[in-house]
Amino acid sequence: METGEEVIRRLVKTIMDAEKALHEFLDSSPPIEDIAQSLVDLNEVKGQVSDMYGFYSSKVLSILQSAEISDMEVGKARIEIKSAADRKKWVHEDLANAVTKRLIDMSVDMDTGEVLLSPAEIAKKMLDFVQPSYWRVKELAKIGINADQYCEVGEYKQNIIVRREKL
Repeated sequence: METGEEVIRRLVKTIMDAEKALHEFLDSSPPIEDIAQSLVDLNEVKGQVSDMYGFYSSKVLSILQSAEISDMEVGKARIEIKSAADRKKWVHEDLANAVTKRLIDMSVDMDTGEVLLSPAEIAKKMLDFVQPSYWRVKELAKIGINADQYCEVGEYKQNIIVRREKL
């Protein structure tokens, strides 16, 4: 029976061979329909690999938990078991109001009544509690702010998204 490392090594070789074959396929100037179909097929493979990883990692999680291992080093990597609840349907406006109120309350010196933070400082402090993963460029443009002035802009890329019909 193969070890896990041997299975993964064989899988990596298969992927590298497939990548080489796909490059050769593209270099042969195939019909556009064939190119598009191969992209859809490759996207399916990507999903299958993702599913395989999810299944395998859940099995490994069970094994580690049974062995009462919550983290371990593996070569140059580390496996950690973290617990978190899935949070959905945030009521962003209410939460933002609660955080703002708390920050205002905390910015008042209780002995003197002096307000220690300006509204701008309170708004900036809000970022300690929320980490947006992106700024809405079109919305910023609507209020006359060019997002490119506030970030490092890399090369523009175009992406293809494959959406499969739901069965």
